[in-house]
Amino acid sequence: MSFSPDKAVSKLDYKGFRLINKFPEFHYTINGIDIFELILPTADGKGLVRTFRIPDVKNRVWFNTDSQDGVNYISSHGIWQENRFRLSANEAKKFSITMHMKEGGLR
Repeated sequence: MSFSPDKAVSKLDYKGFRLINKFPEFHYTINGIDIFELILPTADGKGLVRTFRIPDVKNRVWFNTDSQDGVNYISSHGIWQENRFRLSANEAKKFSITMHMKEGGLR
């Protein structure tokens, strides 16, 4: 994830986690901005749903992916653009990324 369009390296600071109904919600900052990430299994149990909350976001957010990582990504909000999702500040306040293994798995 980044807060700049140029995919610049961000400063990540881990703050901890808590369990919500037995599932982890991680708290960390990227460049000083609080991010909360709840990780749940998909309904079919074959993937993950990562729900992000960024309460104080003021600018666009980019969720970066790697086309060679063997994963299909679907976002609840945003626009797919060059192997990443671009989200407006309003969309980034709360969004989910659903991840499933691509057919054939990792490359």
